[in-house]
Amino acid sequence: MTIKSPQFHREWLYTVTFPQAESSSITIDTASSYENLNAIPLPVINFLSSTSVENGSSETEGNKFVEDAIVTALAYVRAVNPSALSAHSDVTITLQASPGFYSTPPSSDPFPPCAIVPSDSTATKQTVQINKTGMGSSACLVTSTIGVLLSLYSQKKQGHERTVLHNLSQISHCVSQGKVGSGFDVAAAVYGGSVYTRFPTNVIDAGRPLSEGVGRLCYIAEGRGRVGDDGVYDPQAEGGASPLWGACATPPPPFSLHSHGLHLVMADVRGGSDSPSMAKAVLRWRDANTPGEGADIWEAIGAANTRMLTLIEGGVASDGELAEHYREVRRLLKRMGDKAGVSIEPDEQTALCDETMAIDGVVFSGVPGAGGVDAAFAVVRKNSEEEEGEVLSRIDQVWKRFGGGGKVERMLIVEGKQGGVLECSEMNSV
Repeated sequence: MTIKSPQFHREWLYTVTFPQAESSSITIDTASSYENLNAIPLPVINFLSSTSVENGSSETEGNKFVEDAIVTALAYVRAVNPSALSAHSDVTITLQASPGFYSTPPSSDPFPPCAIVPSDSTATKQTVQINKTGMGSSACLVTSTIGVLLSLYSQKKQGHERTVLHNLSQISHCVSQGKVGSGFDVAAAVYGGSVYTRFPTNVIDAGRPLSEGVGRLCYIAEGRGRVGDDGVYDPQAEGGASPLWGACATPPPPFSLHSHGLHLVMADVRGGSDSPSMAKAVLRWRDANTPGEGADIWEAIGAANTRMLTLIEGGVASDGELAEHYREVRRLLKRMGDKAGVSIEPDEQTALCDETMAIDGVVFSGVPGAGGVDAAFAVVRKNSEEEEGEVLSRIDQVWKRFGGGGKVERMLIVEGKQGGVLECSEMNSV
């Protein structure tokens, strides 16, 4: 299996082998029992080489996100349709990424979609001169790799292939990260704009689906099993308590700002934040203050977010009402950050968001994700293309001069409505 990344000048070569089950009595088919599936060994991926297509230099490590995605996808394929694997024994996957995932230097023009990423030709070793913008590139890498392998091996389970893709991608992404994150970026990559509720962490746990047998992986992929009253996931349970993903519906309810006359604008703020450590610090503070202030603020933020969604979907709230309510959301987030000792909305971001919200045509503005100083967003009223262009021009003027200039750039990305898309089903080279 060859993985090509022409934008990043890399090419990885792997072999994937499929060890046989220890017992010759094990059969593999779509009706295999949980015990039979668990007796199937995971595929073994062997890293052979990583080469720069620019200067021939090599590396000793592969790409863990790609490797885990390959193992996860092929483990599922082997379990439900093993004969399909013989149809394609030599596979090439070419990766192409949107420039919206990466931050170009202030002096550079944004590179076009799927263009070669600038590299440092003066260094002794070719290195990419670019930082990620935190828009979920690893989640898209995982979902697209798994999705293209499922499509190649024709794994379409009664019209639920997108749900299987989502569930396998959540597993693979958690394994690669070594922790269970929010899962929102994977859900967005698969389903597009949606109202997302985080799944129970004990369903996946970091690494368990790939360490406890193929059966657990397949049952999670197909949404089988239940979460008991004790909060423990039982793959073989058929009734009672909560379904596999708990309150997290798969697919989640769709949501689009565009359908409500709004448009999302993202800003790349050249600073940088360690999102995982920030999130962990907030959770430690919340848990240490529950019951009490930690739980109270957490629940207040949840209620405020739900209220914001209701106001937008209701379609009767004025822009002023939306702006005022989002100020309350920001106030709660900033308060929680201050209490936890984490800069969810640091003062410089407060100044940027306040100045942005003062722009005519901007409904509200804030700091996305875990907060920090690496990004901001604005939601603008979309009345006509001409009016929207004027609002974006005013935003550009404010952002370009903010902080002395060169620090805030509007990202040339748009809201994705449909998530993953298979553009060509006739594939020999993927």
